[in-house]
Amino acid sequence: MLLRHWRFFMNQDLKYKFCIKCGQGKTLTAENFYRRTKGSSDGFHNQCKECMNKHFKGYSKSAAGLAAEKRKKEKKKKQRQDFTKTLQMQNKRQCSKCKEIFPLTESYYKVTARQDKKVYSKRCIKCYTCANHIIEEGKEKKKCSVCQEYKPATTKYFHSAAHQTSGLYTTCKVCKHKKSKAWKKTETGKIATRKWRRQKWANDPAFRAKQTERHKRYIKKKWGNGVSGVYEIINHANNKSYIGESKAINMRWHDHWRKLRANRHENKRIQDDYNTYGEDNFEYKILLKLPDDKDIRLLEEAKEIESRLKAGQELYNLQLSIKQVKMLSEER
Repeated sequence: MLLRHWRFFMNQDLKYKFCIKCGQGKTLTAENFYRRTKGSSDGFHNQCKECMNKHFKGYSKSAAGLAAEKRKKEKKKKQRQDFTKTLQMQNKRQCSKCKEIFPLTESYYKVTARQDKKVYSKRCIKCYTCANHIIEEGKEKKKCSVCQEYKPATTKYFHSAAHQTSGLYTTCKVCKHKKSKAWKKTETGKIATRKWRRQKWANDPAFRAKQTERHKRYIKKKWGNGVSGVYEIINHANNKSYIGESKAINMRWHDHWRKLRANRHENKRIQDDYNTYGEDNFEYKILLKLPDDKDIRLLEEAKEIESRLKAGQELYNLQLSIKQVKMLSEER
């Protein structure tokens, strides 16, 4: 009791106060003590700011503190919802930036048509224009959130976005493309891209056709038109061979290796041996260079297969086509 009176006496004369928690004496200012309007003769708390901060830091992490914080958020949310409902009944809206209340009309808020509905912007026209939109020569321009440049607010410069009030993304196409390109190089991006491509390939015929055509252009650019003729793929591990023909042998050879590496070659016997012996035991050769004529190539391929079979060599070729058999019989 004496200590309390002594502390009160010190407060009145010297404007000095002792914290009841740590016992340290500090000047009686808002820098050292929180203000208290009720139950305090000097207008400040009995504990210093440091002690009170430590107490509330531990309390906020406790179950009681978390529950109190949750109740506080729910109360604020309900108050905000009630306030919004009241404004809706009055056909008004509060600007999310300047917090002023205006009638919900096109004179005060920007309107965007979305799914046959009028959607009003969250900011008033004044704040909306000042924030990231300007009007130059009667045309609206939008500010990119990354490069900070003003560009025409059209789908030519911004991707469309249904969830945005303006109907456009906040990032321009150039910046979005750079960000997407950098993300695709990361491990997460690579996995997500592969997964998306597999799903698209399985469900979208147009995507399959587009990618196939793109692959053909890539191969043509890499290998050129190639050589027309008859080729051979040899397995040195068991001396088996595959005889084939193509108007562009280099492209056809690349197609063989691509399918073998992916474990989806049409010829199961050559695929099984490739999986068993590995790519190092396989060799590729051009047997004959021929004119770009399908019939000539088929005939020469049939002759080569027939001669190898007569010599007793084992081939991966399953059988001759009906057309090749007819061509051989006609030649004899």
